[in-house]
Amino acid sequence: LTAPVRAVGSLLLGLPLVFLMLTGPVIGMERAGPASALQRSWNLVSRRFSAALGFYAASALLFFVLTATLNLVPLVFGQLFLGDVRWVLMVAWNIAVTVVLTAFVAGGTCRLYLDFRIRQEGLDLELLLVDLWPEVRS
Repeated sequence: LTAPVRAVGSLLLGLPLVFLMLTGPVIGMERAGPASALQRSWNLVSRRFSAALGFYAASALLFFVLTATLNLVPLVFGQLFLGDVRWVLMVAWNIAVTVVLTAFVAGGTCRLYLDFRIRQEGLDLELLLVDLWPEVRS
């Protein structure tokens, strides 16, 4: 019953984070420092905010639904085990689910970064130019 309220609250509280969600890919792919990566992420997202917000909302919703669904598995099968073993298995399962889903969200964020760079700055053309003429570096 409280899940929709929590989801809307998370979306509204996370709204400023939408502008900063590309910070990790900027640091990794452009070798930028933390402060410049935050500014670069803000600039990239502000040009296509609706697409970034859509990705943020969809990934948050998918993460929430899959986590809730997959965490039913230890509740169902946990009844086969007694005492502390059940809780250890439930915690291990929760950690595994979170790690796998977080990796997918991180991959999607890197994909969004590349999409923004290609659409806004012609990254694909720049890389093609470097492949054709290695002596030309930007």
